[in-house]
Amino acid sequence: MTNLFILEAYYRTKSSTPTKAHLKRYQEWLSSQYERIRREDPSLVLEMGDKAGCGAGKRLSQIEELGESITHPLFRSVYMATQEVMSNLQGIMDDSIDALEVISESDAIISMYQESSRLCPAGKFLSLLSHSHPTLKVLEVGAGTGGATSAALDALFDTTKHKGPMYSSYTFTDISPGFFAKAKEHFKNFPGMIYETLDISKDPEDQGFTLGDYNLIIASNV
Repeated sequence: MTNLFILEAYYRTKSSTPTKAHLKRYQEWLSSQYERIRREDPSLVLEMGDKAGCGAGKRLSQIEELGESITHPLFRSVYMATQEVMSNLQGIMDDSIDALEVISESDAIISMYQESSRLCPAGKFLSLLSHSHPTLKVLEVGAGTGGATSAALDALFDTTKHKGPMYSSYTFTDISPGFFAKAKEHFKNFPGMIYETLDISKDPEDQGFTLGDYNLIIASNV
C-alpha cells in the first residue's frame, strides 16, 4: 500500500511547481521513490506499458481494497489520514491549500495522533507523578492536534478522591497558533490551560519562556 500511495502522490504532483523549499524536497523525494519502485516493482508503474502497468483507476481501486481490509484502529486512522492528505496534495504543492489547515481540521488526522499516543501509554507514569507532585507545571512542545494532550490530561486529572487537576498549569504550545482555536474548544473543561507559540528550534528563553520553570516537558511525535 505504501508504494501505491507514493506512486499516486508522484503522478498527482509531478507537474507541480512548488515554491517552498520543503515542498521542492518532497517532490524530489517522490521522484527518487518513483525510480526505486520502477526498478523493484515495475508492475505498479504506468509507464512500463499497459500490459504490465497499473493505471490510475486500478491503483486507486487497489488502495481502497487494501484500506477496507484494515481493522486495527491505529492503522485504519493512518490510512484515512493519508487519504485526506492525498485528496489535498495538489493544492498543497501549488500553494493554493494551506497544509496546516488540512491537518488542523481533519478528524482523520486528529484520530491518527490520538491512536498513536496509545502505542507507548504513559498514563500510569503521569498519574503516579502527579500524585507525588500535584502542582505540576507542564509544557507540551508541538502539541498540534492535541492527541497526546488528551491522553496526558486524562492521566493528570483525578476523578476519585481529589476530583480535579493534579497540575497547576498545562502550557499547550506549537510553532503556529493555527491549532489553538480548536484546542481551546476541545480542552475548555480543563482548568489551568495556557496556549503559547513556541519554535523549539530556537531558544525558548528568547520567546518568553522561563528556563527551569516546568516540572514536566512532553514532546510527542515532534
